[in-house]
Amino acid sequence: MQEKVSEEIRKRIKDSEKYSNIAVIYDFDVDGCCSAALLWRFLTSANINATFYPNTRSFQSITIERIKKQAPDKIIVVDHVPDDDLTALLKNYNTTVLDHHRHEKHLEVLDYITVADYGTSHSMGYFMYNALKHKLKDSEWLAKLSLFWDKGLEGTEFYEEDIYKNELEKYLPFNLVVCLTQVKGSEKILEILNQSTSLDEALEKINVLEDYKRAKTIFSDELKEITFSKRTFQDIKLNIYWVKTQFKHMRAYVDYITYSKEGTNVFIINEITQFKFSFRSSFEVDLVKMIRSLHEKFKNFSGGGHAKACGAVLRGEQVEEVLDEFINIYSEDFSKLKL
Repeated sequence: MQEKVSEEIRKRIKDSEKYSNIAVIYDFDVDGCCSAALLWRFLTSANINATFYPNTRSFQSITIERIKKQAPDKIIVVDHVPDDDLTALLKNYNTTVLDHHRHEKHLEVLDYITVADYGTSHSMGYFMYNALKHKLKDSEWLAKLSLFWDKGLEGTEFYEEDIYKNELEKYLPFNLVVCLTQVKGSEKILEILNQSTSLDEALEKINVLEDYKRAKTIFSDELKEITFSKRTFQDIKLNIYWVKTQFKHMRAYVDYITYSKEGTNVFIINEITQFKFSFRSSFEVDLVKMIRSLHEKFKNFSGGGHAKACGAVLRGEQVEEVLDEFINIYSEDFSKLKL
């Protein structure tokens, strides 16, 4: 199955060799940066120049304007789910989307591959690595880094027992930088990844960044308050956290707390007009299915992602009702687990 996925990705990336004006859109997170770094290595080895754009929903209008100005003859999207606005732009170009998330719809108007259709998980960077490693050197560490921050090392050649607990602090700087400023941090991380041949070399360059020093201080102070907000349901191993942060994205805390110990966690941030949720579990549950069930009852609540890692948004004030219903659904699934 892995070879079939790799071949599908290779075919779509090889097509890029026909073009000279390429734009690459990648997700701002660590996996997105690693995926982009692997693609950068491939394109560079083929003497192809490309412009790379990290993207988030809040930055999307600027990304769209930059793409229009560039007027590329080829666009590649990696580790990113295009929404309707971005799709409206992308369908006017020769676009290939390489992703690993589960979708409500598969955007048939684009050349689209999501490896979730093959029943596989792991990170997008890992799939990119397997598709391109025959052309690349010194890239294994990028695959491992992307897998770490997508918690997908299990079942791969890079897995080590208790790696998340043992090496969490070592890998943390990457996540802090991209979560602090999203686009700015992602651009810097991609630059560092492109200039480095090992994890340790990349870390040396990150440790001297002013953004990292600031992020490290903020993280240390805010983590105490977020941990204090924890509401625990011990019988079903569920924790709910309320997040208030200066980071542009709460994944800095979502991943760190989730990787620290086994369980299921819900993180909520109040953005006044809406609530953002992040769901994570170390158990064999299907969070996407739960979110879809919640959407059926609360039409102003929607989201998606992976079976054990999802995001969602609630537009409205029904946060307690949504949480109560989630606890009911999750409790039923938890009771069926063989722990």
